Amino acid sequence: MRLFYVAALLLVSMSVNAANYSWNAVGYSNGFSDPEAACKFVKERDSINIGANGPVLTSLTRKSDVEFDCFSYTESGYIERHVVVGRSGDTCADPAAVYNGQTGKCEVQEPPEDPCKSREGATQHFSKSGTMPDAYMNVGTGGRASLATRNGCFDGCAAEVIDNRCKYGVAGSYLCRGTMLFSGTSCVNATEPSLGEAAGGVETPELETQTEQTPCNYITKPDGSQSCVSVDSQANDGRSCGTFNGVQICTDKNPDKNETKVDTTVTPPVTNPDGTKSTTKTDVATVTKCTGVGVCTTTTTTTKTTTKTDGTGKTTSTTTVCTGAKCSSGSGTGGGGGGGGEGESFEGPELDDDVPGFGDALGDFMDAVSGSPIVSAASGISMPGGGSCSFASASTKIGEINANAVCQNASWLDPLYPVMLAMWALAAVRIFLSA
Repeated sequence: MRLFYVAALLLVSMSVNAANYSWNAVGYSNGFSDPEAACKFVKERDSINIGANGPVLTSLTRKSDVEFDCFSYTESGYIERHVVVGRSGDTCADPAAVYNGQTGKCEVQEPPEDPCKSREGATQHFSKSGTMPDAYMNVGTGGRASLATRNGCFDGCAAEVIDNRCKYGVAGSYLCRGTMLFSGTSCVNATEPSLGEAAGGVETPELETQTEQTPCNYITKPDGSQSCVSVDSQANDGRSCGTFNGVQICTDKNPDKNETKVDTTVTPPVTNPDGTKSTTKTDVATVTKCTGVGVCTTTTTTTKTTTKTDGTGKTTSTTTVCTGAKCSSGSGTGGGGGGGGEGESFEGPELDDDVPGFGDALGDFMDAVSGSPIVSAASGISMPGGGSCSFASASTKIGEINANAVCQNASWLDPLYPVMLAMWALAAVRIFLSA
């Protein structure tokens, strides 16, 4: 503790006793700011004392950082006086000044001119790329890109972004071009995003579409199983236009992506107790949909198909079990010949184009119902041959009316036969299908 007090007292005494630099001309006077001022005083004093023949010129020669020689000359070049000028004190009077031992003066260093001053008010095109979010680009609501700051740094000079046009993808990578306005000052901190020279000009970066289509190429493993991965993907760039002089220069657009990835595994055949063989194929489909930066949804659907074959290799049954988001109606079992392809859409089957027409449907209907009791009974009804068509006749005040003309002209109704047949056939088909 005693040593602490002693050190503190020494510091206080040093600060109290510290004196500013002062130059003294030996035999003349003290307290000059620099050796040049002291030597000038010597010449002036001798000129007063000697008169017209006194010294008219002085010269100063450095001996060390703290001592100079002062010579005064008469007009004829005679050395009138030689005086030693010495320095005393501990520091410069101005805290910002630095002592120059060559001149014996305390000099204030002028700050160097800012190299960016000459760029003040100038504009220049720039380019900027990166992955958002970062110091330059933010991710806003709905995964839409937005400018994080208008301050940038180009070649060490501060600039303001006055025009900005970008393209970007769902992963956040971006490429921007625009125009910057120099402030005329240097960049003050390292947080300002660095802007580069625009090699492609200031035009809005062209939007691109990235596609990937990787087919299923099976790889056989040592255990006999096979596996593959298939990918179908399409990603479209988004656009962030920003404004120029307060006016939006194009239409903003979010990026999007649709990708289906299917991992397929096929097990080697397994022999069942009944002699049949079973093979199981498993498809795990991962569907990813993105509508902005980081705004993505992912669904997974697993379809497991087991196929049984007999000793001849003929398919006897196919069983499918589906779990996940894209299943249409769950599991199913079918006879031989069925089987799904790789990378299925995991939706219900579509209708075939080969739909039977009216004639085929009617024929199938007649074949199907020909053995039914009602039709068999109806088929057994027959009309006796040699029948006749007879209608009554009557005498009236206006004459005799004979209805046999209807029978005589029954052929008039022949054109209606196909129409009536078609109507009854259509009715029969509707009744059959609704049963």
